[in-house]
Amino acid sequence: MISPAYKYFLWSLVILAPTIFVYLQEWLFWRVTYRPERFGENPIPQVERAALVAIPFLILAIRVSWKSQFQDIKKSTVLSAALLGITLNFLLYGYAFYDGYVYWRDRPGTGANIGLGILMLLSPIWISLVMFGVRRTGSAKKEGCN
Repeated sequence: MISPAYKYFLWSLVILAPTIFVYLQEWLFWRVTYRPERFGENPIPQVERAALVAIPFLILAIRVSWKSQFQDIKKSTVLSAALLGITLNFLLYGYAFYDGYVYWRDRPGTGANIGLGILMLLSPIWISLVMFGVRRTGSAKKEGCN
């Protein structure tokens, strides 16, 4: 059975994950490129990216809150799905930081990384599917469907 404190933890991820990944990455990028005054200059893209990061955790929190009313859900399965979502976002935003830094440092004469942009725009879909797949696999193992 999932305790209310555990549900609050999942709901807090909806707020904490975007704050950590988007704003920390943005702040770090402007610090490393010696332009700290640019941080927060245009907040609308930051808010949009934060919403993209929050969507998979919002789906997980809603799904767990809803399903826990009707059936028992293993905490370890939900925790592994949440940790996988955090890891995937960390890798994605870490690579975005690295890509932006290398572009700033080397000035390769190329434009924006369109593939990375598309991957980041579609991240709520594929991260949610991976998180749901992990949660689904854990549920199937719990029910004895080996």
